[in-house]
This record gives sequence, structure tokens and C-alpha cells, in this order.
Amino acid sequence: MDLAAGVSLRQLRVLIDALPPTSALGRALNGNAWSDETHLLAFIADALQVSNAQVAAAAGAKSVKKPKPLPRPETAEHSRDEDPNAEAREAHKALVAQVMPGR
Repeated sequence: MDLAAGVSLRQLRVLIDALPPTSALGRALNGNAWSDETHLLAFIADALQVSNAQVAAAAGAKSVKKPKPLPRPETAEHSRDEDPNAEAREAHKALVAQVMPGR
């Protein structure tokens, strides 16, 4: 593919479809910065913490606290009800209003 000669719409579509889910476009479309592998690793870490707490309790440790799960992107950044792009959208509207006062 010769990028200097231009890219057809079909070639552009193929390139976009081949982007990984962790790319900027994938994160923007899915609204999630974590890949499936990262979610799985967090689940494994949570399960390991619970297992360690159970082993400690079975071994006679006193006051074993229930481990807290690792924060996920949904809980760390914003709730699902909240629009994560609201601030960027408002900034865009303000910029458009400055550049094109009639709109």
C-alpha cells in the first residue's frame, strides 16, 4: 500500500478494523481502557487475595479482613451512569461557538 499516492476508503476501513481494542479508537468506542487480558489479571489477583485470606483464617490468624477487589476503570474513573466524555464534549461546543459564532 502506497500512502503517498493516497488510501482508498476500503483500505482505510481495513486498517481501522485491524486496530487492537487497546488503541485510542478502541478505547474511545468501547469506553474502557482495559483489555480483556487486564480484566482477567485483575480477576486472578482478586481471587488470589481471597484465597490467601481464607488460608490465613484456616491457619488460625485472628481478625482476617475481607480483601478489597482491585479498582476497575468503571469504579476508578467514573460511574457507568455518568458520561465520561461530557467535559470534552462541552469544551468542543465552546470552541465551535468561538470559531463559528452563528452556530
